[in-house]
Amino acid sequence: MPDKIQKFLQKLDGKRRTIIVMLLARIVVGDFTGLSMKKLEGLPNRYRIRKRDIRILFSLDEKGRAVEIEIDRRSDTTYNL
Repeated sequence: MPDKIQKFLQKLDGKRRTIIVMLLARIVVGDFTGLSMKKLEGLPNRYRIRKRDIRILFSLDEKGRAVEIEIDRRSDTTYNL
């Protein structure tokens, strides 16, 4: 996992960290069933999954694999790229 994601996870309490790590694992293997996944408008192959105030933004390559994973808390600037 990239350093930025690891730093973010370290700031979370244990229960939330476990939930987010499980979500990240599902994203990496391509299991999106039951997740709050939405395609972001105006951005090709860009999606987000949310869990409470946490947003996981990622892109899918042509084979449906997640690339460029970002994670952040929801704020007014979360979707401004």
